[in-house]
Amino acid sequence: MPSLSIQSSVPSPKSFKAYSYKITLKLPGSLDQVWAILNSRATFSKGQIFPFRVEFLGGRSPVLFDEGEYTNHHGPFLHLPGLISKMEPKKYRELSYFYGSYVLGFRLIRPTVLNMDFNALSDTKTQVVITLESNAHRFVLWLWKLGLHSFWPSFSLGLWLRVWLKSKRFKKN
Repeated sequence: MPSLSIQSSVPSPKSFKAYSYKITLKLPGSLDQVWAILNSRATFSKGQIFPFRVEFLGGRSPVLFDEGEYTNHHGPFLHLPGLISKMEPKKYRELSYFYGSYVLGFRLIRPTVLNMDFNALSDTKTQVVITLESNAHRFVLWLWKLGLHSFWPSFSLGLWLRVWLKSKRFKKN
């Protein structure tokens, strides 16, 4: 994993505390399959619940992520503009959020970087480690932790199902 992280360079008020959330996924597909799914814009944009939305700008491909591409997840109480700042195909992707990004409100929660590390465990299993670095006001840190521990496992289940359905082990009658 690259050692570059913008977490230490992102300013935050003294009332904020840095928090790192990490989840390790073991998915039932090859590294190629898992990378293809997590490198597809559709994985993050199709099926979004209104009024939430994600936009992608500046990439070379209309369907795949690219280093240097701008992203913005937004909706009520959510504004996460960022840049895919580093990408090593089938190994690592880093999304650096810009100063001004927030969840709930700018004075409450400020995500700074989202990392995904990919590792082939076998020809049919892949490990993805997702790490989200953020700063949260001490008053709402417990709520932020609760939200992360609720959202990411449900995202992970949906991702697991998507990989499983697309793997060669799934056969239609």
